[in-house]
Amino acid sequence: MNNALNKLFKSFEVLMFLMLLGMVALVFMNVILRYFFNSGITWSEELARYLFIWLIFIGAIGAMRDNVHLGVDTGIKRLKPKAQKVVYLLGQVLILVIMIMLAQGSFDLTMINLNAKASATNLPLWCVYGIGVVTSICISINVVVNMYKALFVEGSLESLIQLEESEEDLPANHERDGEK
Repeated sequence: MNNALNKLFKSFEVLMFLMLLGMVALVFMNVILRYFFNSGITWSEELARYLFIWLIFIGAIGAMRDNVHLGVDTGIKRLKPKAQKVVYLLGQVLILVIMIMLAQGSFDLTMINLNAKASATNLPLWCVYGIGVVTSICISINVVVNMYKALFVEGSLESLIQLEESEEDLPANHERDGEK
């Protein structure tokens, strides 16, 4: 199952790259056309905006998978291991509840806009609003996997609550960028 999840999230990374590439190409092409030829492609701005929305939501999935969302671990690191596990699991349950709310709201919004079309691209708007459902399902799967690891895989809790140090937290005498 872990191999299938890794393939799914790897495909999300490829999709993010393609969307970013498409977004940059559309915006760049429109800037060139407007600056040099005093024209433009009417649908490129709208499509770039939709690609940006999808890019952000899929990026949230990837950030959850890589455990790089913004977090504060100061309090949890001071707790005893059993308390760390309880607090971590409570946080994951809270994320799961929020993802259920996101899924429900996104699904409702998708159903409301099932027959609506975008003005410039004529794309169905459910394509735009449906990403909330996809995101909530993928993050929920990741949360359940993380909870399983925290409960049943020995030594995994440290890697799950481990956050990267910010540069502000580095010691003052730490060498940065070749400085001494």
